[in-house]
Amino acid sequence: MARGNKSIFSHALIAATLLAGSFAARAEMTYTITSYPAGLADLPCDAFKKNPDGSWTQVAILIAEGALIVGLNFKDTNETRIIESKCDKR
Repeated sequence: MARGNKSIFSHALIAATLLAGSFAARAEMTYTITSYPAGLADLPCDAFKKNPDGSWTQVAILIAEGALIVGLNFKDTNETRIIESKCDKR
């Protein structure tokens, strides 16, 4: 491998490692809420991701009343209204 290619490869490897680390850190966010769905209002907005179709995806791990809640999608639900009232600033 030529020296220039090694440099490009090493920069790409560093960038990929940092990107993977940021996704891993985001996926490991865990929050405990006291009630569901009302407790969603107490979460930071980065616990959710707004999708192009207007739905919301839960990206954090939630624990509510002892139950583990992972990876839900919301659209036109009570959860959607709670999340949007806090996080959907147009």
